[in-house]
Order: sequence, then structure tokens, then C-alpha cells
Amino acid sequence: MGDFGVIGRRAVLVGTAAAAAGAAIGVPALAAPGTGVPARVDLPRPTGPHAVGTRALHLVDRDRADPWYPDRRREVMVQLWYPSWPLPGAPKAGYLPLSVARLYLAQFDLGDLPEDVFTRLRGHAVDCAPPAPGPRGRPLVLLSHGHGQYRTALTGLAEELASRGMVVASIDHPSDAVGVEFPDGRVTPYREPGEGEIPRYLDTRTEDSVFVLDQLLGPDSELRGRIDPSRVGMFGHSLGGATAAEVMRVDPRVRVGANLDGSQFGRVVETGLDRPFLLWQMSAIPGGMPGWAQLWAGLRGWRRHLLLDRAGHMTCTDLTALIDPLELARRLPPEDFAFGFGSLPGGYSLEVNRAYVSALFTRHLLNRPDPLLEGPSRRFPEVSFVGR
Repeated sequence: MGDFGVIGRRAVLVGTAAAAAGAAIGVPALAAPGTGVPARVDLPRPTGPHAVGTRALHLVDRDRADPWYPDRRREVMVQLWYPSWPLPGAPKAGYLPLSVARLYLAQFDLGDLPEDVFTRLRGHAVDCAPPAPGPRGRPLVLLSHGHGQYRTALTGLAEELASRGMVVASIDHPSDAVGVEFPDGRVTPYREPGEGEIPRYLDTRTEDSVFVLDQLLGPDSELRGRIDPSRVGMFGHSLGGATAAEVMRVDPRVRVGANLDGSQFGRVVETGLDRPFLLWQMSAIPGGMPGWAQLWAGLRGWRRHLLLDRAGHMTCTDLTALIDPLELARRLPPEDFAFGFGSLPGGYSLEVNRAYVSALFTRHLLNRPDPLLEGPSRRFPEVSFVGR
């Protein structure tokens, strides 16, 4: 299986099922700028009442070999975002380590772009800020990035959820991510899937996610008492969206999930789900992404299929925030820009994604219903209800 897009000259997975039928979809690349780029780019500020902290965790699964390096134990990096005590004036956390930024630029033929352009990108979380106590433990939301991306690729969404009182744990999937740097300086680069290997990537991501959940909820977790194990959700972008549904199939601890514009495959297409699930569509594909119709028929709990019109496959990622600063509409071939970002303004695109993803988890993990999920909104007229 595979639904491959092209960034530069490299094939990168953006879903899964379409390429099995011979389809190929172009994913945008950042063209090398002819002029300088801004000295610094900041993501939009989150809108919730809490300040946000972040930190990275290195987790090693002693019971599982890495499927791509059988002589190693499987290890992952996890980025946490959480409500924190406010620290006015404290420097914001870095976005990507230079080693990973270089891999991103090289893999996607962006070598003429300054190598520190992504290290200079900033969100609004303070590194290692002390967590603010919750009333009875915070809800936990797992996040799985798109294939060939990185764990901080949806920082804008993660910070928004954290600012609204949730803990977000985004998982770097080594060999699947563009690059993963470990605390000792080792870097695992992206590994392009071979023929017929995509199901193995999904299985590995699913095992990664269950392992991380075990670690975060286990008796030795430093987050014990700070997370409510009865309020766990998960979402992901592209292949990460397929992962979220598959994790819900195998792990009943995950109560609610969302697939952000990813083709759906795996056994969950056959079994369905009996818990709340959101299909959030951004690509202009009639009827939804490959596999969605089959999954929709098997969703037996609360469900929504929403379409963000005039958007693109990468609209939910932080690249949206770079549309204007890097003049992506001018630098990219029109068809690539349209597929990746559509015609919505970048800041507004992120605002819409934040509103609806937050509404989902606020409703099902914080028990605060949001009218955005009940019908069309005058505030966001580009969002239509395909199914409910």
C-alpha cells in the first residue's frame, strides 16, 4: 500500500491507499529563496488560559527490537506540551535541532535555504517550565506526525491543546520521521519504505504509541498523578491519522481520536470503532481520503466527517505559518502550493484547525460541548459537515 507524494525529488508518504491503485500526489516543497528569510518566525500564540511548557523525553522499549535495526532496542523521542506556571520573559523552546533541520533541507531539496531557518522558528512554550497542577490530573492527547515529518511539526495545535488544560505527547517515529536526534547525539535518518513495507510502518507506529502510553501512565512515570488515565485521546496527520485509528482499535484506553487528512488502512477499516472519532479532511478529494468510506461505515460511536474547503494536505502543520514569511505562494509551483496549502490565508488555516481539533478533545475529554461540532458555523464558513 502507499499514497505517495513528492517533495523535491524524494517520495514521501502522505496517506496509504491511493498509490496502491497507482495514484501519486504532489506535496509542496519550500523553494530556495532568492532573498533572505526573516531573522525569526513565531507561530501564532495559543488562545487558552494557561501558559505552556514543553520538554523532550527519551524512551527505550527493552522488550522490542527496532524493526529497521534488529540489533537495537526500539527507542523513541517524545515531545510533551503541558499547562505550566507562567514565566514572563523566559526564552521559548527551540523548534528543531540543527541535525534534523539539515536532514529536512537535504531530503526535500532545500539546500539553498539557510540551514537554521527551522531552528529559528519559535512557538510559545518554555522549555522545562514547571507544570501547573490540575484539579484531578490532566487529560492526555497522543500525537503522531505525518510520514517523513517530525514530532514538532504540529506544534501550533499541540500548544493550543496545552493552553486549554491538556497534556500533549507527540511521538517521533525513528526511520519514519525525517530524522530523530537522541540525547547522546546519535541521529536516525529517514528510511524510505520499500515495496510493500507501508503496513509495517503503520504496525511500528501503533506499537510505538501503545508503548509511550504505557510509559506515561505506568507506575514509574514522572507524570503519575498529573495525567488522568481515564481521559486519553489521540490524533495524527496523514499516516499519523491512520495510526490514531489503529491505536484506538488495539488500545481501549484511548477514548477519542481524529485522523487529519490521512488515508485510512489497517485492520480498523474492517473492525470499525465504538468510540468517538473525527475525520478532518483538508485535501480536495471527493468523498474523503482513501479508506474513509469503509471506516465511516464502521464508526459506531459519536462521529463526524468535516471538510475544510480551500485548504490543503499540509494545512494543519506549522508550515502554514511560513506561507507569508517565506513567500511560499510565489516560490512554489502553483499546483504544489494548491495541493499543500490551498487558497486559505496561512494564519487563518491554523486558526480553523486549532478551533476544531480543540473542540473535539474539549468535548470528549473535558466534557465541555462545543457548538462547532454540531453544525455549520458563521465564524468558519469554509467548514462543511460531510457526515455526522
